[in-house]
Amino acid sequence: MDFTESYLSRCSNVGLACRVGDCESLRRLLEGGAPADVRDNRGWYPVHEAAYGLHADCINLLIRHASIDVNLRAHDGSPALLLICQSSSRFPAVVEAATALLDAGADPNLGSLDEMPPLIAAIKVRNSLLVELLLARGADPKITWYNGWTALHEAAAVGDDATVATLIAMNVDLFAIDDDHLTALYVACQEGRTLCVQLMLKAAGDRAAELANMTSTDGGSCVYVAAQDGYDKCIELLVAIGADVNLTVSPVWAGPNDCQDGGVHVVATASQKNFHRCLRLIMPHVDLDILARSELDPLAVAAAAGSSESIEILLEGGLPVDRRTFAPTNLLIISFLRPIFQRPYYSALREAVRKGQEEPALLLMDAGAPLTYASDCYSPFLFTFRNRIPVGILRAFLERNVDLNLICQGSRCQVPDALLAVLGSENRHQLVTLLKCGLKPNLQYWCSCRNTGGYSLLHEVKNLDYVGECSDLMAVLVEFWSSSCYIPRCCTEMSEVLSGKFKHLDGIRSLQELCRLRIRENVRPSELLDDRWMESIDCLPPKLRQFLCYHTYVGVL
Repeated sequence: MDFTESYLSRCSNVGLACRVGDCESLRRLLEGGAPADVRDNRGWYPVHEAAYGLHADCINLLIRHASIDVNLRAHDGSPALLLICQSSSRFPAVVEAATALLDAGADPNLGSLDEMPPLIAAIKVRNSLLVELLLARGADPKITWYNGWTALHEAAAVGDDATVATLIAMNVDLFAIDDDHLTALYVACQEGRTLCVQLMLKAAGDRAAELANMTSTDGGSCVYVAAQDGYDKCIELLVAIGADVNLTVSPVWAGPNDCQDGGVHVVATASQKNFHRCLRLIMPHVDLDILARSELDPLAVAAAAGSSESIEILLEGGLPVDRRTFAPTNLLIISFLRPIFQRPYYSALREAVRKGQEEPALLLMDAGAPLTYASDCYSPFLFTFRNRIPVGILRAFLERNVDLNLICQGSRCQVPDALLAVLGSENRHQLVTLLKCGLKPNLQYWCSCRNTGGYSLLHEVKNLDYVGECSDLMAVLVEFWSSSCYIPRCCTEMSEVLSGKFKHLDGIRSLQELCRLRIRENVRPSELLDDRWMESIDCLPPKLRQFLCYHTYVGVL
């Protein structure tokens, strides 16, 4: 049955007069003997209609002429007084109508079937005058709604500091919890009700820290819920009374076998959303050992979110830049990518690069974050080749002389990880930049002759949909290959791919090419970038300068 929709055919004449507030018609109907106890389809009596419309005169007429029971309840259990208390406008009229019912004996503690009492309904709409009236007429300040929710909880939730002060003066229990173990202080911190927090902490006196450290069923504390939405004023009050900032929250993804002493630290939550003012207040009180055991690395979540200010605060606070965080399982089809992109851990720098957060990446690099890893942890550098990653991040790695030719443990072939990462992406326009900065193709390990288990990188690359013409790719790699011979002669696999692809090498003698490569091998990537190494070399003929810098090379990618 729909208790929210009213049908005219089910409403009595007395009820209709009360609905529109027509006192004269109501008086005549009552004097003529019309009944005042006829219910409509919702179970509303005429007194409900008068109460809902805030028609105090109609209420008084019903009381005088019909001797009605003002505590009659509708189908949903709502008495007339509750309907008045739920009104969010015309507060003077609300108080007048409520006074009429209370004078006639309305029960100030009678709620609906969902246990909503009039007092909490009045607090919910922030009608402090009505709250005072109800309390003066016998409303129980300790009454609860469903789930153990008290009047103080509701006042804290809506930020009604006047009602909070009134309830505190009536000695309500500050330590009362609902079924989720939430205190009213917790609720006030969650909603950022600074003055309410101040009032309750002051009222708690010597037990203020104890109150602040009471946790919800998931381990959440007042400090945590205040920080997760950036309520720094609440944090300031909590820290001042000695609230524990190291209480962790059980994450929503936690299962029965997850680490019980881990949890999510408030520092990680504040860092993720870049609430740096909260961090400034919290960090001096953080136990770094507890933080190290928590589920999330604050630097990693801050890096992923681009929270540069938070990263600076965390670094100042002594957080290590090389912390490893457990990574979800990642299954890859391309076999040569598994050793480099299927690892159990990741770092904060990897998160910054993966999300394209340039400023956080630079901050972490400057703080000494490892640029590459040979095993276990993802190499941050290898994520610079993804689509939509700012080129400035790649340049930052090169300027810091990242090891371009690192080969990780477990690699299927002795080819640098950086080259494999580029081959595994659709974004290879940076390949020539890497080659110019010293990346070695190691073509002698592309065929099946020298790799364990007869693995052929060339065969797998040829079968990738996005590689395009494999012979064009190999011709570019040959250009930068520093071996004594251009094509490995162990088998015909490479020569068959490169057949007829050497026109761009005409006129360049092998000795010239090898000399150029040998010279460039002794120059660091940061100096090879943008040909910076040539700036200190004078008196070179222009053609030789162009040759040494590959300016005469025309790529085929």
